[in-house]
Amino acid sequence: VARGEEVGAEPVDGEDAPDDGTEVTGFEALTGEGVRADLDGETHYAGKPSLFEELGFDLSHAHVRSDGGSVLEERDGDEAGDAEGDAANAVTAAEPCDHGQYLDLASETIPRLQAEGKTVVLVGTETELEGVIAVADTVRPEAAWVVDRLHELGIDRVAMLTGDNERTARAVGERVGVDEVRAELLPDEKVAAVRELAA
Repeated sequence: VARGEEVGAEPVDGEDAPDDGTEVTGFEALTGEGVRADLDGETHYAGKPSLFEELGFDLSHAHVRSDGGSVLEERDGDEAGDAEGDAANAVTAAEPCDHGQYLDLASETIPRLQAEGKTVVLVGTETELEGVIAVADTVRPEAAWVVDRLHELGIDRVAMLTGDNERTARAVGERVGVDEVRAELLPDEKVAAVRELAA
């Protein structure tokens, strides 16, 4: 993912990705959905769950490679959490089906991560889901204060316009106290929303 993003856009962490010899070609930003790039000749995608649904994946029955232990763990930063914290944040694969173990990403994993204010990015090829990444913007400590101050100054409604999914946006909006959240907006939809709100 990092190598593909480095070729076509600003890397997620703002640093150069290590060059492991993988040849990245054909990078394409899929506006509002994610990115596509060829890595050593095979097309890979990173993006919203809806992108993978369009590719034909059944996210209610996503197969994973696991020995029955944790298949997804959350960690804060680069630090591995303590054993108790790791156990609380681990997601265990469901019972095996005919094709191995699976996660119900659609109704369990993705909604849980989004309700925590995280944006879910899936990574994979056209035939295999290779990973789930949850990223979260750090809400600036003064954000709630700024919204309160705007209200005190007579601003009736403070709106948040974002391309993030509805669940993630609502979680962040509640945290900072905005009056209205408009989510899953493409860039041109944000411009239209600003014009509408300013009218």
